Amino acid sequence: MFPTTSVHNLLLIATQRPTATRVPGFYAWQQLGRFVKMGEHGLMILAPVPYKAAEESSDDGPVRVGFRVVCVFHVAQTEGAPLPDWVLHSLDGETSAGTRLRAALLQLAADQGLTVNLETTPSTAASGFYGYYPRGTQRIHITSDTRPDQGVDTLWRGTSLRTPPL
Repeated sequence: MFPTTSVHNLLLIATQRPTATRVPGFYAWQQLGRFVKMGEHGLMILAPVPYKAAEESSDDGPVRVGFRVVCVFHVAQTEGAPLPDWVLHSLDGETSAGTRLRAALLQLAADQGLTVNLETTPSTAASGFYGYYPRGTQRIHITSDTRPDQGVDTLWRGTSLRTPPL
């Protein structure tokens, strides 16, 4: 289920099934009263596996984390009990969700040492161009006269490119 799925796993899921929406694992589907259809192949993601190195045998020693491949299944690959309705918040227009997301991403950018330039460039906003992030720079440029939901994708890309890969 997406709220606890990492950005890296979201990208893995999107490459395997771009239209995926709900993707719990085999046993999570069973707890929801649904079952994976016979012959379905799972979407592969990476799951964390904590372990202690052999030389670190003490109980209070550091725990390391490795990863292993596990499978999750899209809702279309299951059958059974109907699912409860989930509320999805749209970022279209002046929504509080869009405003909160933009504020959180602005804070994340600041925490990562990025500079966010709010620029007044009406010609770019009119063309549907709300911002840009030149790779290798420490600056994210956002058109200032946009709604809160516009430019969020540029902020996300700028801050996620700074996140270390798996």
